[in-house]
Amino acid sequence: MIVGWYCVKCKANVPLNHFDECDAVHPDFAAAVLADSQKDRGEGVHVTSALGCPRRTAIECSVDVYVNPLHYNSILGGTAWHSLMETASTRPELCEVEVRGVVGGIPLVGKVDRLHPPTAISDWKTTSEWAEKWLSKPKDEGGGMKAEHLAQMSLYAELVEQSFGWRPQHGIVWYRTHKSHLPFAEVLWSLEETLAFKPLNGDFSIGELISQLDRFYRWQNKTGMLRSEWYELPLAGSSQMYGSKTACDYCSVRETCYQQAFGAPF
Repeated sequence: MIVGWYCVKCKANVPLNHFDECDAVHPDFAAAVLADSQKDRGEGVHVTSALGCPRRTAIECSVDVYVNPLHYNSILGGTAWHSLMETASTRPELCEVEVRGVVGGIPLVGKVDRLHPPTAISDWKTTSEWAEKWLSKPKDEGGGMKAEHLAQMSLYAELVEQSFGWRPQHGIVWYRTHKSHLPFAEVLWSLEETLAFKPLNGDFSIGELISQLDRFYRWQNKTGMLRSEWYELPLAGSSQMYGSKTACDYCSVRETCYQQAFGAPF
């Protein structure tokens, strides 16, 4: 949990009220990051966490950390966009819908951006104008919907069926840039194919990442026989690649994670 900030201007860990005086970050933005981090996310393994590094999720919810609020710029922008779409929609009851289910004995929870019953769901993703040219390439040249986003919606499909009794067959991702909206539709995967997928070409499948998160949550709740403290989880993010960089290079809690794993924050 966030107990303070890292200030890029002062190059130091600072208290939560630091940006009332320092102009490195707008104080309202820092307050919004903190408020978003304190929201009740609901019980169960979250779908979005199952596509990333469980160790990061575990640190964020169980360790006192100092983070750079600027690392949350994209995430908070997406949260604000989703809220606006829900508020303005002619069908708000179909927006930001929580879905729940059990997969392999493990409770899962997620929030679908938009339901289109009885055949489809859709999701917003923010990207850059630079990335637009890659998305627009033919599918056989690496263009179109990213596999991780297809996997996310395919897992949602299972939870939609368990929650509402109908199963989406298609998923649409709307990639949003500052200048355009790029929709891509795909047939959703089966549950088996989804659980076998390894996000960002990492070492672990979605099924394995879900199991890691479940062991941690059961430790946190002091229930069940299989349980892990956060530092017993593998560094899954170190094998997940964004081009030439790993997920660790973009992790807001890397210092805490690396200090425990390697005895140094780098």
